[in-house]
Amino acid sequence: MFSNLFVPVFNQSIKRLPIRQMVYEASTSTSAHRDLDKDARSIFSSAISAVLPDKMISKHVKFSPEDNVVTVDKESYKVRQNVYIVGFGKAVCGMACKLNKILHEHIVKGILSIPAGMQQALKDAGKISLLPDNPRILLCEGATNNLPDNEAHQTAVKIKQLVISLKKTDILFVLISGGGSSLLPMPCPPVTIEEESQLIRLLANNGATINQLNQVRQNVETLKGGGLARMAYADQVISLILSDVIGDPLDKIASGPTVLVPESPQKCLELFESLKIKNQVPPSVLSVLQSKLKALPPSDLPTEFKRSQKVSNVIVGCNRNATDAAFACASQKGYTPFVLTTQLEGEAREIGIIFAKLAETMCKKYLDPEKHSMKDLERFPKYFSDERVNLENLVNESKSNQKPICLICGGETTVTVRGNGKGGRNQEMVLAAALWLNEEFPNELKNLFSVQFLSAGTDGQDGPTDVAGCSVSSNMVMDGSARHHLTNNDAFNYFLSFLDGQCFVKTGLTATNVMDIQLLIINRIKE
Repeated sequence: MFSNLFVPVFNQSIKRLPIRQMVYEASTSTSAHRDLDKDARSIFSSAISAVLPDKMISKHVKFSPEDNVVTVDKESYKVRQNVYIVGFGKAVCGMACKLNKILHEHIVKGILSIPAGMQQALKDAGKISLLPDNPRILLCEGATNNLPDNEAHQTAVKIKQLVISLKKTDILFVLISGGGSSLLPMPCPPVTIEEESQLIRLLANNGATINQLNQVRQNVETLKGGGLARMAYADQVISLILSDVIGDPLDKIASGPTVLVPESPQKCLELFESLKIKNQVPPSVLSVLQSKLKALPPSDLPTEFKRSQKVSNVIVGCNRNATDAAFACASQKGYTPFVLTTQLEGEAREIGIIFAKLAETMCKKYLDPEKHSMKDLERFPKYFSDERVNLENLVNESKSNQKPICLICGGETTVTVRGNGKGGRNQEMVLAAALWLNEEFPNELKNLFSVQFLSAGTDGQDGPTDVAGCSVSSNMVMDGSARHHLTNNDAFNYFLSFLDGQCFVKTGLTATNVMDIQLLIINRIKE
């Protein structure tokens, strides 16, 4: 979700507070301990650098000017001034820039749907090179606060008109990245764009996952769930996808506009019931779903779904690329790293507490492996408990090589909004973890270990704020208002005043998006 407010370019400019100011109750014997906050931010920056759009496109798209052949992975296509580009998402500007450099003279026309304020933000951040310099590529802004709006809808209409006008001899490149669902809205009549926006807010505020959100979009819109691909009469449709969805399911990324899947209106109605929001859903949405339910085709998919051989969907980047880069950076910095999962999901504040409890469990295991097992992990989510043996080995390795632990996760959590505060899933997760570390983490462990926890979004923006997330330490002392802010879903305003906002991770505009990164660092303080 992009706003008009951004800070300077990420990496060296990430704002942080010196460790001597952040640690309130640290032992006087910690003079030799690492600057964990600085390292965490550097590791996070390396994760972002690894998934910048131009790098991802370069790995998958090659061009031979001698015979005018473009190769995407192992498939080759003849080009002759017959290339068209459409794109939607937070990273498609950078993706289009690289594709434009590769195929410039062969591009006839392009339309990109990008977040509101993005062009100015890129210019302000000194990243004008991420704006395509080809006048044949039209940039259209919309989806303020990552919600479908009239501007994004008008761009979707333009994209549809371009797609249906193509000839069989044309090649259509479809660029897709995080945020694409909101930037390509075309609701089924009689649903209005305002009603769709209302529906998305309703689902998100009641804890719907990104997969659930996208399933609903596929059933109440015309371009999602393969709709765009069905409308394209070009001989070849090539989708280059930067995934922002857990597990990289093609049909869920940006709601799968080029993935031909059958509709499932019944599942949408069941979701409304399970979230107890059916009476708040716009009547027009219910009407569309009920109509589709009555008109469902037989189990044999219609002919239009069998034309999928003309569509090539290629994942060019995902969260795993980012966590692998974080692993490499942490290793270079002298940590014992481990990627726990790239499929982290759940309620943000609950996951934050689990990270804090995991830190305590690992610290106890480090001190007395015979007395303390890690069986407690059996009560944790599956992606924690399944890795119990690996986590035990990680503690043993750290103790043996005298290197601190850096646990790396990726994924996307959700927030059930019950208050009226301001924040995002990463800030809420970190505030919950910080509170637990402040109130429940044993004092004897605080004197022996330093724990750093960072959670931030790779797109540089967490919720409707200009921060990517936060980084906190087990040695901080939270003030009395922290619990109230967490209850009110108001993590942003808490961290804004706490330590003068120095816990914020501010990257500025990254122009990429592969979900979130979490870093749990545990360092044994040496006397």
